Amino acid sequence: MKILLINVCAQNGSTGKIVSILKSGYEELGHKAIVCYGSRKEKINEPDYFKVTKPFESYLSAFFYRLLGFQGVFLSKATQRLISIIKNESPDVVQLLNIHGYYLDEFKLLSFLAETNIPTVYSMMDEYAYMGKCMFSYECNQFIDGCHHCIRIKDYPTSLFFDRSSYYFKKKERVYKIFTSIVFTGVPWVVSRAKQSKLLRDKVVRVVNEPIDLDNYFFPQDASAIRNELGIPQDNIVVLMVASLSAPRKGGKYFLDLCRQIGNKEGYSFIYVGYDTDEYEAPSNLIKIPYVSSMKRLAEFFSLADVFVSTTLSDTIPNACINALGCGTPICGFDLSGLSFIGIDNEQLVKLVKPFDINELEKAVLSFPKKEDDIVKKCRNSVYGDYIPINIVKSYIKIFDELVGV
Repeated sequence: MKILLINVCAQNGSTGKIVSILKSGYEELGHKAIVCYGSRKEKINEPDYFKVTKPFESYLSAFFYRLLGFQGVFLSKATQRLISIIKNESPDVVQLLNIHGYYLDEFKLLSFLAETNIPTVYSMMDEYAYMGKCMFSYECNQFIDGCHHCIRIKDYPTSLFFDRSSYYFKKKERVYKIFTSIVFTGVPWVVSRAKQSKLLRDKVVRVVNEPIDLDNYFFPQDASAIRNELGIPQDNIVVLMVASLSAPRKGGKYFLDLCRQIGNKEGYSFIYVGYDTDEYEAPSNLIKIPYVSSMKRLAEFFSLADVFVSTTLSDTIPNACINALGCGTPICGFDLSGLSFIGIDNEQLVKLVKPFDINELEKAVLSFPKKEDDIVKKCRNSVYGDYIPINIVKSYIKIFDELVGV
C-alpha cells in the first residue's frame, strides 16, 4: 500500500515527530510512505519527502491572514504542487495531519481529494477540523452548532481585525459533505468533542492515540548526572514541569504560583524545563532550564522527577504526561481537556484537581512520595500498550484497509 502523509512539518515539532514515527512504522510493515510538508523551517533532502511551499509564499500567506483573516492567499501554486505530487504518486490513501500552518489552501486540497474520491484519513492533532478557525476550543462550545463571533480571533491562526470563523465553518461544512471516503481520527478527548460537533457528528470518527517512542527515548533512565549537575540532594523529591512558558495555553504561570505557594519547603526541588521568557518573575526556589531539544536529555529530566505537573489549559492529550509516565514518573495536574481522558484510575500514578485551584494542586503534589521501583514500573505499564508506535501504526493500517476495500 502507498500512503501519502500531509503535514506542516516533516520531522520537527510534535507533529513532525509523529509523521516520522508513522512513516517509519508503515515502511517497517512493508508499505510505501511519502511525506509532503510546508514548514519554512525545514528542508529534508531525503527520498520520499516533498516540500510543497516556498518560504516567501508562507510568509505572504501569514501576513494576509493577519491582515484580512483569509487563509490560503498566495498558496494556490503551493497547493497545486501538492496536488500534482498526489496525481503523480497515485497513493492508495492520503493521511492528513495538520493542514493549517500557512502552507496550503486547505479547501482546494480537500475539494480535490473529495472530487477524485481518494481514500482519506484526517488525523486530528488538535480541534481545528471541527472548528471555524481555532486549534483549541478552551471553554467555547460554539463548534457544537456553528462557530461565529469568535473571541479568539487573535489566537493562532491569527486574524488581527476580522472574524471569519462563521465563514470558514460553513466552508468546512460544504467540503466535508462531498466526501464519500473519509475517516476522522483523534485521541479520546478530541473524538468526544468531534462527535458533538455539527461538522463531524455524522461522519466516521475513530479513536487512535498519538504514537510516542517509549522504547528508544521515553523509558526510565539514569538521571544521576543531571541531579549532580543541578546540585539536587539525593533525598529531595523533584517536582517537574516541561512546557514553553511563553505559550499561555500551556499554563506555565500556574506552576510558578505553585512553587511560590510551597516555598522553600525542606526536601523539595522544583524544575521548569522550557523557561523561555522573562515575562514572569521566577520564584526563588525554581531551577530554570531553557528549551531542551535532545530527546535523551528530556527523558533524563522526566526520569529524575518524582512527580510531573501539567497545568495546561487546553491539550488534546498532554504528550509530556505520557512521556513522564513512560519514564516511570507519576503525574499531577488540572482536570481539563485531554488530561481528563487519560484513563488511568490509580491515584498512585495520576492525580487530577479542580482547574486553577493552586491549594488543591499543592495538596496533590505534596502527597506524592519519592518514587520507588514498583511505581516506576506501574507508571510505564500504564501507558506502554496504548502509545507504542507499532500499535498505533497497526490501527491506522486497519482503517486504511477498510477504506480501500482490502
